[in-house]
Amino acid sequence: MSVYSPKRMRSLKLAATFIRGLAASLALWPFMLLAAAVLSPVTPHLRWEYSYQEFGRQRIYVTCDYVGVRGIVTYHRGSECPLLVLIDLREMGRW
Repeated sequence: MSVYSPKRMRSLKLAATFIRGLAASLALWPFMLLAAAVLSPVTPHLRWEYSYQEFGRQRIYVTCDYVGVRGIVTYHRGSECPLLVLIDLREMGRW
């Protein structure tokens, strides 16, 4: 006589445990987002300060300082200085 072993119930319990674990990790999404921002070399930065010179009706931006996860970064991209920019710190040699 063989003993009944519920194989289907075992796999459903495993799936339920996985789904519960996923739901518990979704409750921690702000911390995961913060960790991704700190560990990623490409982060969003907000313009903090800038200086420019006017030549007639044209503005030439001299310096653009941005604040981000890793502090204040001086970044100059041509003749523009956008309010929000994604900066790759690997290109700047700070990563």
